[in-house]
Amino acid sequence: MTPILRAIPKAGEDYPEGPPIEISISTDGQLQVKCDDDETYEWMTNLLAESLFVEGHGFPKLKRGADGKLVKDPAIRRYKLEGYVDLAQPPQQVLQAIWDGLEASARFELSWVR
Repeated sequence: MTPILRAIPKAGEDYPEGPPIEISISTDGQLQVKCDDDETYEWMTNLLAESLFVEGHGFPKLKRGADGKLVKDPAIRRYKLEGYVDLAQPPQQVLQAIWDGLEASARFELSWVR
């Protein structure tokens, strides 16, 4: 069974907590996004396509420390890049790279649905 990444937008100063978004990979390798709210669906698909996905490379896979937390490079105050994962990789690896990007944004509560 293919895992599903659930992302719930956190409440901010100007907006409430958003509805759950489910991200998965279809059996033919296509990224799937499901959300009951059209505006949130549009926001997430744009975020994935325009901010997280790097044309010609895929989704950035960020480095994690021994404690499982994302590692920042103190010199540039950005998360350290471990490599890229494209949609040809196993679904779990693609979804983990997406998780990394969403976690780095600090705008989502993330969990796995099995």
